[in-house]
Amino acid sequence: MSFNGGVASSYLASFRPAQAVPGFENVLSNQATNLLGAIPGENTALQAQLAASALREVGATERLQRNLDAIALENELLRKDGKKLGALRMAGSLLGSALPGSGDAGVAVGDPLALLDKLRGFSQNERQRLASNSIRSNTLAAELLKSLS
Repeated sequence: MSFNGGVASSYLASFRPAQAVPGFENVLSNQATNLLGAIPGENTALQAQLAASALREVGATERLQRNLDAIALENELLRKDGKKLGALRMAGSLLGSALPGSGDAGVAVGDPLALLDKLRGFSQNERQRLASNSIRSNTLAAELLKSLS
């Protein structure tokens, strides 16, 4: 389609510049433009806040899980120690009832672990006595060798 000079001249003759809408002549606001332009920035700020909140929650959950694991491990160790102590008490009780003279050894009948402590003390004293005898016999042998030479 071609335009001739008549079309352009008739357009120019009827041209009217843009005018204010009736009833809104004094409104010169760009508030809508500003609000629409701010949407991407606000979305980014909200996403950053959500990410920070999620990281805090993940950290709190991880700390809670580690604390619960540590408490469970501690409870398990305490349970094992309790079983060991119960087994020692049972062994001491059996040993105390098997030895007829445990009351004569200065051990209370109601304390089965005390008999084990007494026996341990006795074995330590016996080792010390044997070591002392060995030192005395070594000293005696050294004196005999000196006197012979």
